[in-house]
This record gives sequence, C-alpha cells and structure tokens, in this order.
Amino acid sequence: MSVAAASLAIDELAEEIDAENDRRYAYYRMLHATERVLSSLEDLNLAGVGRVPDQLRREIRLALREIPASCMEPFRDRGRVQETLDSVFEVQERLFLRRAGDRPPPEELAEMDDPSRRDRILCALRAAPEGLTTFDLVVRCGGGDETALVRGLILLMAEEGTVRFALDGRPGPGQRPRRYFALEEATGGD
Repeated sequence: MSVAAASLAIDELAEEIDAENDRRYAYYRMLHATERVLSSLEDLNLAGVGRVPDQLRREIRLALREIPASCMEPFRDRGRVQETLDSVFEVQERLFLRRAGDRPPPEELAEMDDPSRRDRILCALRAAPEGLTTFDLVVRCGGGDETALVRGLILLMAEEGTVRFALDGRPGPGQRPRRYFALEEATGGD
C-alpha cells in the first residue's frame, strides 16, 4: 500500500469515527441543552419572574434546535415561565424515552410484547389511576429476570400512546419531579 493510499484510508476511518461519535453523543448534547434551558427557567421561577424575556425565548429555541420534532411536540413557548418550564420537562422526558439505551434491541421487541405482560401492566395502572413509577411497575409486573422486559414494554407502550408518562407534581427548589406512567385512557388525553 502506498503512503497516499494509507493516508486516504486513515482519513476515511477518521471520518467514520467522527460520524459515529456524533451519533453516539447527540443524545447527551440534547440532554445538556434541556438542562441549560431548565436551569435558566428555574432561576427565573425562583426569582418570581412570571414571563420569559424575549431574548431568553430566542436563546431557548436556539438551544433546543437539535432536538427531534417528535420530542419537541409538548414544547410551549407562550412566554410564561412556569408553562415553558413544565413543557421543557416534558421534552426532556421524551428524550429519555427515545434514548437508545432505553429501547431494547429489535430482536427483543417481539419477546417483550407479550399480551399477558401487557395485561399485567394495564391492570397495575388501572389499580393506580394516579400512576406508577417505572420501578413500581417493574415490581408489580415482573421483577427478577423480567425487569428489562417489563421496562422495555412500558417504554414501548408509552411510544404507542397506550400509557403516558407524566411528572410527579411541581418540583420544589433544587428538586426534579419523578417520572411516572399512567393509562392514557384514564386521563382523557392531553
């Protein structure tokens, strides 16, 4: 192999590595963007400011531009601090659901989508109309060897719209709300 061919092969490999790193770290860049936005909005909220300044609204839209449209659906930019804050939490929750590590490999999806496991999840949610955390659902519907399968099925059902995720009340200063799941039919939709 000539020096020119070796140099070209190295350049191509470096480009492939850069592209893979961009894909791998995209989630973390998006999550970091939501954290920066949440921090700014929480500062306003703690200071008792009711409206998001126009300049910050532009900065928020710019910061969240890389986030996929499906995750941005709940985003509300009407200028009110609390409404915008709540909507960014919802955007962040959708990012969590999309995260590659949260979604099982395609070969496991068929094993997960078991009608009896799905029924156990639905029964548990019907018995708790206020919703359950992922941990509570796993304990009630599987546990042990089924933990990953139940967790994956919950996320799959959330993507389908059978269940919805929500936040456990409004966070206090310095606290993040817990994520929980509830039946979509029980809530009447958003």
